[in-house]
Amino acid sequence: SVAVQCRISLCCDLRNKAYGVRKEKSMNIRKPIDYSAMYMRMWEEIKRQGLFSAGIEHLALYHDNPEITAEENLKCDVCIRICKPARPNGDIGVKTIGGGRFVAFTYIGEYCKIGAAYDKIYGELLAKGGFEARGNYCFEKYVSDPRRTVPEKLKTEIYIPIE
Repeated sequence: SVAVQCRISLCCDLRNKAYGVRKEKSMNIRKPIDYSAMYMRMWEEIKRQGLFSAGIEHLALYHDNPEITAEENLKCDVCIRICKPARPNGDIGVKTIGGGRFVAFTYIGEYCKIGAAYDKIYGELLAKGGFEARGNYCFEKYVSDPRRTVPEKLKTEIYIPIE
């Protein structure tokens, strides 16, 4: 059994700029996305453009359901939310993340086991809370620094768009 805490964020507005790698493919076990390398590349660009400020967050936006989408077609955006205007550069783009109503869940544990949290959220917790998922992207906010936190204590907030 997976422990997932529910926190309702019904007015979570993310209409802020997010600095991120453009849509990536091949989110599968045989050829996983190297999130660490992507975040390091984005941090280099943040430093180069002088964009460091308070409020920076690490996000991943998932556009497809892995239960019904072929592995080769899965897409996600790996992003760092920033508060200053940025310019695209090569493989790094700038996008605005739309706001809306989200329900937020907190998962504590290894990243490789987060799928069980999604199973519990979609299989039990949304209905139990009376929520109806909106057909939009969900996203994760990585609260803990994996370089300084043991895998079992990594804190991830999972945001599910709702009607």
